[in-house]
Amino acid sequence: MSQANYINSLEFYKGVTILRLAGAITCANVKDAQEEYRAKMKGRLVKNVLFDLKEVKETDTAGLAALISLFKYMRDNKIGEKIGLINISDKTKELLDISKTAILFHIFTSEEEAISVLQ
Repeated sequence: MSQANYINSLEFYKGVTILRLAGAITCANVKDAQEEYRAKMKGRLVKNVLFDLKEVKETDTAGLAALISLFKYMRDNKIGEKIGLINISDKTKELLDISKTAILFHIFTSEEEAISVLQ
């Protein structure tokens, strides 16, 4: 696994797992980011997830594919069905719209709003 940290912090609040991501989540490193996620989440009960993308400097379709994969995993294993995103860049929002995958995620303007909906 790469030495980079893609998860700045992992928090649990009112039944919501909050992951604050950082760096670039792209085809060049998406496998490392997924490995870090699996390692940090191993053995934890996850209900709904909120990704804070404020510190993510770059993402591409592979990064979005990783989020979609998580959504499908959660749905298929009945471990939660809501994934929220906050602090997404205009480029990421555009990728979600173009790929028609924005409907899979709850996109929020604030963490408070996200927690109230996802809990």
